[in-house]
Amino acid sequence: MNKFIAFTFLVLGVGFYELSGGSDFVLETRDNAEPQVARAQPLDTVAPAIAEAPAEPVKVAAIVPTQTETVNVQLASFNVDVPETELPKIDLSKFEAPAPREPVQAVAAPGFVGTDIRQVTGNRVNVRSGPGTGFEVVAQAIRGDEAEVIIDDGSGWVQLRLAGGQTGWMADFLLSD
Repeated sequence: MNKFIAFTFLVLGVGFYELSGGSDFVLETRDNAEPQVARAQPLDTVAPAIAEAPAEPVKVAAIVPTQTETVNVQLASFNVDVPETELPKIDLSKFEAPAPREPVQAVAAPGFVGTDIRQVTGNRVNVRSGPGTGFEVVAQAIRGDEAEVIIDDGSGWVQLRLAGGQTGWMADFLLSD
């Protein structure tokens, strides 16, 4: 942007130089120090007076109705009473913000043999009460913490249980595979 501004000033400067005469420009000097003042001339010397033509009378035509006519005028009206059955129905439900889903409480049986243990890969990760950032933070996990996955439905959020026994939801990309 700075180059564009500098280039614009350069073009304007060269243009002004050339339009003012360029290298052929000669500064006018006045031999006498007396300022020159324009003197007003009388109006008679500038333009001869125009002789005024005598005013001619103007004839005005008068229009007088010969007989009175009765004119029937029909006024137009607009019926604004439209039955509600003819009005279009608009479904506004698709414009409303979705309500946060209730957290799903699933409890794994203790001693379950096929448990899915993963490690946290983020530095400091929020564990939330439901699957989404709109839910309350219930705990935090740091890199390397192990967590047991309770539900992984492929939605991008995983319900898990931390080593301290707290359960919550975390984004699945913050966990190892």
